[in-house]
Amino acid sequence: MFIIYALRDSETGDIRYIGKSVKGIVRPREHWRRRYEPKYSTIHVYRWLRKCTNPPLVEMLEECQTKAELSIREQVWIAVYSATGRLTNMTKGGEGTVGRRHSEETKQKLSLAKKGKPGHSRGKKLSEEHRAKLRNRIVTDETRKSCSEAQKRRMQRPEEREKALKALADVRQKRMKRVRCSDGRLFNSVREAARMTGIASPNVIAVLKGRYRQAKGLVFEYV
Repeated sequence: MFIIYALRDSETGDIRYIGKSVKGIVRPREHWRRRYEPKYSTIHVYRWLRKCTNPPLVEMLEECQTKAELSIREQVWIAVYSATGRLTNMTKGGEGTVGRRHSEETKQKLSLAKKGKPGHSRGKKLSEEHRAKLRNRIVTDETRKSCSEAQKRRMQRPEEREKALKALADVRQKRMKRVRCSDGRLFNSVREAARMTGIASPNVIAVLKGRYRQAKGLVFEYV
């Protein structure tokens, strides 16, 4: 039985958590029983439950027919009550951890834990069977279209578009090399040197690479 359920505060009646279950009413009741288990110590809903004196009220919001529908409807319910209530949900629902944000303290701990350690796949050797699968995999037009549409939908979100533009600007900044001109001027890039001196970019590059001795009486070098 696939259901979307809510946990209500037994004192105020407010909905504080929305979840999905493939085991009917069994999973909602497990929250209260597991609230003191160490592995749930940092999860918001269990922090709230540990403060409660009485078990929360369990309310079934919707019954679904498939797991796919279950994930979609959970996201809808969370979106509705996130705007009007005080939910303890840490993500936007569905599969995965979309919407979850680590605190700066957690980010620092994760960073320190990973420093000096190789990547999870570094040094691992793929089996011949795995390599054969990678070599022979077929990417259909339908798969390409699906990936393209997913990327377009993602880039329609302002925050994703801003993140992509920032990443592109960072890459360009890293690739830029400062250029010094023989008249003492210093430029942040070849493009800037060409614009400020009135010399075409290919000619500036030719001087920098040693193909030309000078351009319009000026000599350039990378800093």
